[in-house]
Amino acid sequence: MHVESKPLWDRPEWTRRLWWGGIAVRLLTFWFLAPSNNDYHAGVIQYIVKYRRLPPTLTPHLPQAQHPPLYYLLASPWLAWSGSLKAVQLFSLACSIAALSLLYRLICRERLIESPQARFYSLLLVCFLPQFVMFSLYISNDTLVFLLGAAAVFQAYRYISAPGWKPLVLLSVVAGLGLSTKATFLAFVPPLLILIAVMGWTQIQAPQAILRSLAFLGIVFVLGSYKFIDNYVRYGRVSLNAMDFPSKPVDTMYYRGPISFVDVNIARLLASPVASPSTGGAYPVLLYGTFWYQHIPESNFTGNAYPRTRHIGVAIYALAAAPSAVFFLGLIALAAGLPRFLKNFRRHPDAARRLTVYLAAAVWLTCLASLFITVAKYHWWPIMQGRYLFIAMIGGCGIFAAGVEMAERWRPAAVVLEAAMLALACLFLLYFSTEYSLVWLAKHPAAFRSVAPFLKGG
Repeated sequence: MHVESKPLWDRPEWTRRLWWGGIAVRLLTFWFLAPSNNDYHAGVIQYIVKYRRLPPTLTPHLPQAQHPPLYYLLASPWLAWSGSLKAVQLFSLACSIAALSLLYRLICRERLIESPQARFYSLLLVCFLPQFVMFSLYISNDTLVFLLGAAAVFQAYRYISAPGWKPLVLLSVVAGLGLSTKATFLAFVPPLLILIAVMGWTQIQAPQAILRSLAFLGIVFVLGSYKFIDNYVRYGRVSLNAMDFPSKPVDTMYYRGPISFVDVNIARLLASPVASPSTGGAYPVLLYGTFWYQHIPESNFTGNAYPRTRHIGVAIYALAAAPSAVFFLGLIALAAGLPRFLKNFRRHPDAARRLTVYLAAAVWLTCLASLFITVAKYHWWPIMQGRYLFIAMIGGCGIFAAGVEMAERWRPAAVVLEAAMLALACLFLLYFSTEYSLVWLAKHPAAFRSVAPFLKGG
């Protein structure tokens, strides 16, 4: 009797292989990727090791001193013990693999994403999306905050499943640690506070709901407020960043007025996959460009500098239009289904998972809103980078998965999406392979000279 085999995305062994593949890519990328990018976070760690204290926000020539200190405090012993920035990068590698493993658990083992196909596609992205992999491996507080963002959603799921004091305290601690790592973690606080207050109000007495909400805020404040208090004591302002430095005026040359906020002409990226005046000033275009590819040169991965290899970026941008469209379809699907879900919450067969997806999606949207608010204040176009959304990666996957479930209802759309996702995965691996080769060639001048005419051939 012939038994029809399951497709790849419905086989647990294949999702495990993807997870191991994601770990392998991170190990290889760590080997070839230089520890620092355009933001020299290593300088803060060096300051701590040298002076044995935290730098004030307005420390000259140290703009990353604007950030909360947790990542730097945890990373500084690695430098003190080894004297090597590559050793410090090992800490980022550990955070990166831990974040990937937690996302794998949320997506595949806890099954926050119901559709097997959507789980497979989401795992492809968290395992191999170049920008997500690279920004989780630099010496940067991004790598720790990506881990804590996934941990916060995981702990929120545990709290939703069993809303007791212990999971509430653990959730509060994770949120506080996230805020003590990067101020962008503030995006988690309003959705989590609303969750705790509403669940408390509907399931227990009102005084207990208020008490739990205050306990959450109190723990988050105690753990995450150091930088805000320090700024207020030193400078009379709670919030202060590098763009507020009076000695470093913000370059607003690309700002084109309100059109900058609504310009979605991603065709510009096909003509210029690397940052240039043709892509400057279009905030949504920059967000799209920096999410899918290294649009802004920022590391020793220099494939975007050569006409031949930058074609990989062009292909990624073209194919990424399909999952991006499905993502917006998912936003519509989640918004349309929210009233019915809330109405039938108590009778929903999978209420905890579904509510966690809505929570994670709310965090993702809060991150996006904070990006637009910040860029509206400073009009400095590099703010609109996709990496700021990676803190809520599981929320983006949840929105995308809702779109995949809708696309599956129409066979042509499902076929196009399947082809695009598999082709993107191949391009991601080709991108990494090319970058590894270029880093090796850069260390062997004779070999590089032999291939330079090809790389520059256009």
